[in-house]
Amino acid sequence: MKLKKGLKIAVVVLIILVVILTLLFFFLKKVPKEDISYVVSFNSEGGSLVKDIIIKEKTKLEDIPEPTKDGYKFLGWYYQDSLFDFSQDITDNLELIAKWEEIVPEKEEIVISQNYYEVKVGDTITLEFTKLPQEIEVNNLIFTTSNSLVAKPSNDGTIKALSPGKATILIKTKDNKFFTTCEVKVESNIIEVTKVSIKGPSEVKVGETIKLEAIITPSNATNKEVYWASNKESIATISDDGTLTGIKAGE
Repeated sequence: MKLKKGLKIAVVVLIILVVILTLLFFFLKKVPKEDISYVVSFNSEGGSLVKDIIIKEKTKLEDIPEPTKDGYKFLGWYYQDSLFDFSQDITDNLELIAKWEEIVPEKEEIVISQNYYEVKVGDTITLEFTKLPQEIEVNNLIFTTSNSLVAKPSNDGTIKALSPGKATILIKTKDNKFFTTCEVKVESNIIEVTKVSIKGPSEVKVGETIKLEAIITPSNATNKEVYWASNKESIATISDDGTLTGIKAGE
């Protein structure tokens, strides 16, 4: 009897323990776990301040402001010499370090595509500017010439070739801080005649006519007009079109 009674008591105790453990399990499930958080700090390396962020475990960093630093370009946040991957979850405290690249100011100057020109009288040169100082337009520049009889510049960046010769064009800013030059050689647009020869018979009979033709060299000479004349009109005369008439025998 005592054994049976003891066994019953053991079963009751076991049931009570199971109930207690079950209740404890459900109770613990309902009690929220304490959130684990980490601190992410930012070292801007001389740039503008970025405040530390406290972030929950296994969440991602988002909307991190970019610092600024005079004279430098921000390249990103780095962790242990590598660009930090913001798509990863945060699982520990960490420090992100800003990486910078120095901005080298572009040299300010006046640059034209060509600094030497050979042109003919009457031609117009249009200067092509490939580089100008900031906030400077072509019509804000000053243009001068070393020889206004040869080449004359205008404030729109054009140069007029006036007569044969050479001239240096100076282009500068009004404050004289930046300048450049170009050389202009102006050649005559007149092609000179180097030779005149006569084509046609070398004899004519008295009372008859022959036609002579003037051959101009070079053939593209600017002025190919000729003037016909006879040094002995008592022997032969010649008209303006090269027609030779025999008057009497002789040379």
